[in-house]
Amino acid sequence: MLLLIIVILAIALYPNQQLFTSSTDLSHESIEPFSLHMSVDEDTLRSVGEFERSLQPDGYGYQSATYYVHTNDAHEITSISMGEDLQTSSGIQIGDPAKKAIDVYGDDYYTYQEMGLGEAIVYIDRDHNIKFTI
Repeated sequence: MLLLIIVILAIALYPNQQLFTSSTDLSHESIEPFSLHMSVDEDTLRSVGEFERSLQPDGYGYQSATYYVHTNDAHEITSISMGEDLQTSSGIQIGDPAKKAIDVYGDDYYTYQEMGLGEAIVYIDRDHNIKFTI
C-alpha cells in the first residue's frame, strides 16, 4: 500500500508533459559548427568568434556575442544556446514562428511557461539524451 502511494505521488509531482511526450530523433541537429556530445577545442570555438571561458562546477562555459557552449570536464558539449545570427542545421533561428519549428520537428513536444519569456516548446530525444527547447 505504501509503495502504491509513493508511485502515485511520484507521478503527480513529475512533470507529466515530459513523461508522456514521445521521442523525436534530434541526433542530426546542430547549431553552426556545434552539436551535442561532440568534443570541442578552443580553436573550433574561435572559428565563430571570440569568447570568454569560465570554469563551471561540472565543466566549462564559453560565452561569445552569438552563442554559449557548455562542456563537461572532457570538453564534450552538453548544452548550446544560440544568438540571433545563428541557426540550427534544420534552418530554425531566433524569431521564427513556432509553426516553422513544428513543421520541421513534428507534433511530439510539450510546452511550459518560461518565466518572463512566454511559452517554450520542448522536444526530447530519449535515445540520444537530447532536450531541445525553442
